[in-house]
Amino acid sequence: MPAHKGYIRATPHGPDRPDDWRDRAECKDDPIPDLWFVPPGDRHGIAAAKAICRRCPVAAECLAEALANPHIVGVWGGLDEQQRARLHKERKAPPTGPKEIKHGTPGGARTHRKRGEEPCDRCTAAAKASNARYQQRKTAKRRIERARA
Repeated sequence: MPAHKGYIRATPHGPDRPDDWRDRAECKDDPIPDLWFVPPGDRHGIAAAKAICRRCPVAAECLAEALANPHIVGVWGGLDEQQRARLHKERKAPPTGPKEIKHGTPGGARTHRKRGEEPCDRCTAAAKASNARYQQRKTAKRRIERARA
């Protein structure tokens, strides 16, 4: 048993999984379990573990298991924790489509322009009103600054 208490390793596994992908893993009989649990900043250690993963016939299954359990640490399926977290986040991200326009708001006018469209009347009016309020605040601020000087 490795010195890493609580870590889930690719091996050993019990007889409850008769045809387990772990039986075919390159790391199955690795005498150096610390190789798979290197600190995040150790580029050479991570590279050594990933080199073994690249020639592993079950790297996809290993990666799927690690993605299913985000608490798994170390190099699994050729990816370290940071790479798996990024991949997991990308998979959870909603599909990015065209942004919905909130008509009648200054943001709606900006969204129209970002799309290359002419803003609708409601959005144009809202943007003009917002700009007028901004100019009023700016003018009032200048008057206060002049009065203090």
